[in-house]
Order: sequence, then structure tokens, then C-alpha cells
Amino acid sequence: MQANTSITLLFYRTNCLLVKRGGKTMSVELLSPSVGQIVRASDIGRKTHHRYIWLSCPQCGKQRWIILSHAKLHGYSIVCRSCTNSNIRHPYFNWDDLEKLYLTDKLSTNEVAQLKGCNKSTVKQALKRAGIQARSTTEAVRLRFKKHYRLRYGDQHPNWKGGRIRCGSEGRYIGIRLYPDSPFYCMTDKRGYVQEHRLVMAQALGRPLLPSEKVHHRNGIKHDNKPVNLKLVSPLDHNIYTELCKTCPLRKEIRLLRWQIKELTEALQFKLGGEFNEYRTSQRMRISQN
Repeated sequence: MQANTSITLLFYRTNCLLVKRGGKTMSVELLSPSVGQIVRASDIGRKTHHRYIWLSCPQCGKQRWIILSHAKLHGYSIVCRSCTNSNIRHPYFNWDDLEKLYLTDKLSTNEVAQLKGCNKSTVKQALKRAGIQARSTTEAVRLRFKKHYRLRYGDQHPNWKGGRIRCGSEGRYIGIRLYPDSPFYCMTDKRGYVQEHRLVMAQALGRPLLPSEKVHHRNGIKHDNKPVNLKLVSPLDHNIYTELCKTCPLRKEIRLLRWQIKELTEALQFKLGGEFNEYRTSQRMRISQN
């Protein structure tokens, strides 16, 4: 008759299993995982939905399982609990430059923790001991936005589209991004953009335009910024072009006459070109017969 060889798992430690076999309790040594190894919670006997990573303490070197999301948040550098408690009683880090890092350099608690090799709670306790008031959530969010988003302007911004945008009423005009080293930077708005038709006219004249100088589109198409389609006018003339001529009943007839002139010119050029080609062909045949 065979003896009962059932094995009961009591609990799991970092590098061994405590099991019960045949009424005797014994520990089974396991191979220590490598630093950086990621496993599921069920693989190490923990009843959670997290994933764990095997890390070592940056101070004492003790290795243990850490929740992967927590490790990513703290830059994979988390001090163990025993070292954290010893640091509270006996400060291990040099906090002489804490005021400079937190107030002058505007570093967050996470950035200070990564620089010092500790966790966020240790930095907060050091701030409390030093009498430095921690930032509120609103101030921390504003500082983070300013450091990580507002500094990414121009071609460094992920939404950069070449420095050309739609601007003006109903987006009829085109805006061009200029930088302080441009001679026409004085024409830009507070965002650093200038309307393209004004920039084209300024480049043609070789000088920046005055705010009182207006640029009129001859054909009425606001995004057609060719130099031949632009005309520099005074504010009074610009009002005449845009307001009076806009409602003039002869405007439609003028456009129709321009279109007819264009069509007749193209037809005449085609006819003259055909007669010239027939003349050249007859001359070549006459020369070849001789």
C-alpha cells in the first residue's frame, strides 16, 4: 500500500515554497529570478490582476517583486520598506540641495526621487522636515504642462503642419509662421503668424507693411496670393473694393467679359498656330521637291 504523497502549498516566499507533505512542513528552494523579469500575479501565488517585475533596492540591493505599474511610475528605482523606515529615522540622503531642486529648478517630486535614487514618499517627508510647502495639484499640473508641452513649439510640436494655417474670418486667409530672426517679424500677431498676402507684398516691396496699408486681391479669391493678384491700396480704396464693388451690379458683367476675352485670345492663338504649322509644312514639301 502506497503512502499518501499529497503536497499542500502553504505560502510562497521570494525564493522558496513552503509546502506540507505527509504531515511534515518543508521549504523548497527555487531559482532566483533575474532582475527585470516580468511575471503574472498567478505565477508567483498572488491573487491580484497586476503584473510584477523583479527589482533590487538601490540602497541595500535586496531583490523582491514590485508591481510593474508602480515600477514604471518611479523609474524602476524603488527603495524597499526597510530602507525607507531607516531613512526616516537616520537620513541616508543629502538633502542640502533640496530647496534648490524643488523651488529654484522647479523639479517635481518624481524627478527629485529619480535624481536621488529614492521613492516619492521619501522626498515628500524630506520636504516636510525641511519646512518646504509642497505644490498643490493645480500648480503641479500647470508646471508639468509648461515644461513638457509649451516648450515644444514650431517644428518640434507633434501637430506641426509646415507653418501654414487657415486664419481670418471663416478661414479664408492663409497664415505663415515667422520667427524673431525674420525681417518681417514685426508684422506678426501674438502667436507669431502673418497673413500670406501681406507677407508676399512686403517681400515684393522689400520692407514691412504698415498696419494702415491694405492688400487687395484682384480676383476676390483670398487664398490666391500670387504677386500679380495682389495690389497695395489705402484703407479707403480697400473699402471701396470690398464693400462698394462687392454689391455692384456690373461686377458680374465685368467677370463675364474677362472670361470671353480670355476664351477669344486662346482661340485666336490656336488658329494662328495652326496656320503657321500648315505654312511650315508646305515650305518643307516645296524644299524637298526641289
